[in-house]
Amino acid sequence: MRYSYLGITGVTTPLQARHLLDIFDQRRPEETTTLLHLGAMMSRKTLYRLPTIWEPIFPKRETLRSVFAAAARKDVLTCLHYADYEGIDVEESLVEAFSYICPEANSLQLDMIWPDPDEVGAAIARGWEGNSPIVILQVGRKALEGVGRRPSELVSRLGQYAGIIDYVLLDESGGEGRPLQIGSVMSFARAIKEALPWLSLAFAGGLGPETIRPVAKELLAMFPDASFDAQTRVCTNNDARNALDLTRCAQYLWRALELKS
Repeated sequence: MRYSYLGITGVTTPLQARHLLDIFDQRRPEETTTLLHLGAMMSRKTLYRLPTIWEPIFPKRETLRSVFAAAARKDVLTCLHYADYEGIDVEESLVEAFSYICPEANSLQLDMIWPDPDEVGAAIARGWEGNSPIVILQVGRKALEGVGRRPSELVSRLGQYAGIIDYVLLDESGGEGRPLQIGSVMSFARAIKEALPWLSLAFAGGLGPETIRPVAKELLAMFPDASFDAQTRVCTNNDARNALDLTRCAQYLWRALELKS
């Protein structure tokens, strides 16, 4: 059985990971099956130590294993968010990335624009140690444009990832904290649930303490098993280039858990 999750992306240290676990446990109802998703970022540039504006805030590749080890529990998704919107050497780069996170990580998010499913599958078969990972595919603005923003084309494209991905994350924010517009994603979400019942839905886009309650309440009424992920609006000054603000993380998680209980 696959469970829904509440995500915090932008974890950079083992201490942050432990603090977020404590925050989650303080308000987690005993009966809930909701998982905590702790996401740490890596891009192709940080993987290969190329210049990038994200270097100050993305964890160094050598530290990722310790970040995930600090949160190693069955009810936690320790997730590498791998970002490469150009899709360069996908299979080899993913295999290299896995060498810095396995076996401590148990999940993978592909922040990419329609990566070749065969390359993703081959990379996991070659490079992932331990149990097969939970895999999340981010579908952002450019990915939606790539299918003409047509729900039928979207589900056709997603169908090619059967047996590889477990969740699809609808996220048009581009890491800029743009608010999730429920009306703009509703046709996509409904088409996915109808045509691909094996694929779980997740949503992101400007989620934080002020926005999670109304957005999640409306989406959960239609998709009770929906998952949510937050990044920009739980960072200091609502800027993904800054560190996580643990007070805002706590407020976001606690308000979301009230709805998920």
